[in-house]
Amino acid sequence: MRVLGARGQTVSERNAMPDNVALAQRVEDIARVAGRLAHDFDNVLTGIIGFTELAQAAVPSGAARQHLAELQNVGQQGVALTKRLHQLSRASSISPRPMPITSLLADMERRYRTALPTNVTLEYRPANGLPRVRIDSDAIRQALDELLANAIEACYSAGGLITVEAECVALSALEIGCLLGHPDAGEYLCVTIADTGPGVSAQARARVLVEACFTTKPRHRGLGLPIVYRILHAHGAGWSLDSPSGGGTAARVYLPVVP
Repeated sequence: MRVLGARGQTVSERNAMPDNVALAQRVEDIARVAGRLAHDFDNVLTGIIGFTELAQAAVPSGAARQHLAELQNVGQQGVALTKRLHQLSRASSISPRPMPITSLLADMERRYRTALPTNVTLEYRPANGLPRVRIDSDAIRQALDELLANAIEACYSAGGLITVEAECVALSALEIGCLLGHPDAGEYLCVTIADTGPGVSAQARARVLVEACFTTKPRHRGLGLPIVYRILHAHGAGWSLDSPSGGGTAARVYLPVVP
């Protein structure tokens, strides 16, 4: 088992870490509002999409029908957004049980390997003999999917390498203070998703830690990392987002090992 070092964090970076209790409450408040909004939007979108379908059936082919088709597409985009809001709202509802992580990681590799752009390479490097962890497999799969999707997008334009690694580590009381989530000192299984993309600036990382809906991607709404945070917090797990000055980003997820 490897014992973690300081991971290259400076004193100022450690001091900039948010209060996990305050951050958890902030994200919880946002998630509660998101769930209520999603429910109301579901009702509105159901009416819009339903009446659009009825109108399409009654309108002959032509410009009007094309406009209705575009309206339905926009409605479906709204459905996708409300689905994300529901995911944020329900992210902390978990049913964990002891299980190996290797099958979950192998499934993730199979699903993404064929869907990657041709200029992006995925390498899967789990250590041998990994212990079981107590997790809700669906929830942890979603959290890792969010992080892997970020890594793929970081490499999408210029290409690059994404690595998925897993190993056992021991976290000290000092080190858990450098992590987001709700971990205690002890043994963890660390899953690292790293990419060779342009990286995340120190200013952006600081905002990611304290602004639940902050995003550096114009096409996104910043919901992915809050979902990750709520899932891992509910598991008593931790995570970090490291981006060295030379470029690239490494997202590390620390899952408690079953004794």
